[in-house]
Parts: sequence; C-alpha cells; structure tokens
Amino acid sequence: MSKTKQRAIKLLRKYDQAKRDLRALEAELQAACYEYGREQGYIGWFHRDNLRTTLLVEEEQKAKRKAEADRLEQQAERHAWERAHG
Repeated sequence: MSKTKQRAIKLLRKYDQAKRDLRALEAELQAACYEYGREQGYIGWFHRDNLRTTLLVEEEQKAKRKAEADRLEQQAERHAWERAHG
C-alpha cells in the first residue's frame, strides 16, 4: 500500500471520528438549548441559532448600556470641570 493511500485512509478515519463527535456534540447542544428555551418560557423549539441570536442581542444591549454610562460619566466630569473653572 502506498504512503499516500495510507495517509488518506488515516485522515478518512480521523474525519469519520470527528463527524461522530460533532453529531454527539450537536445533540447535546440541542438538548441544552431546548431546556434553556423552556426555562425562559419559550413555547416550541429553541435552537442553537435562537440561542446565538439571544446572546448577540444581550451583548449589544450590554455594549449600549456601557456606552451610555460612559457618556453620562464624561458629561458629569465636564459639568464638574465647568463649575470649577466657570
């Protein structure tokens, strides 16, 4: 058997194992997403893409709150400086 064939066979077996592992991970992830969806009051199917969207929205909201807090802090500092030097 040639070295290239041996390498190809080895990679094919590695690929097949990775696919099996991925299917198991997907099933575990789906179960966790479904359970999380039920805890959050979602009726019906809650998929990993729903979870991803939920996480993105939460991150955007957090970033907006931080930006607003930073803006208010800068505004307060500016007002304090203006009162002190006004």
